[in-house]
Amino acid sequence: MSQEVLYYLVQLRKGDENAYFSLIELDDSYLSELIDLFYRERSEAIQAELVEVIWQHRSAETLTFLQEALHHHNSEVWKTALDGIVAINHPRGIRILEEAKAELSSLNDTSARERLEWIEEACEQIQANLENGTS
Repeated sequence: MSQEVLYYLVQLRKGDENAYFSLIELDDSYLSELIDLFYRERSEAIQAELVEVIWQHRSAETLTFLQEALHHHNSEVWKTALDGIVAINHPRGIRILEEAKAELSSLNDTSARERLEWIEEACEQIQANLENGTS
């Protein structure tokens, strides 16, 4: 783990808004470190921030990670991952969301229904963006 990333993580935990922006401005070569940090982090609030930092890089390479984060039990984390999938606006995002919809359709609880609604809306947004050629 690079000292730079660790420094910004400590600052992020202290609530330093500049650390958030510094992490976003890091080169994409740091994405694997940021993803690693997400899995090591115990604070769900910091995990959610890390998910946002990661998707703000707008790299399709992060879609697999965002797909995994979509299954997180904390709503702030999975909703942030969903935002990222929409923001990246890649055809693979639709496949990821279709898979999630299929998984959730078989469940019959309030949490699954809420997620399903969010995911259906996100899927529609990506489809509309791709059809209109917007990114």
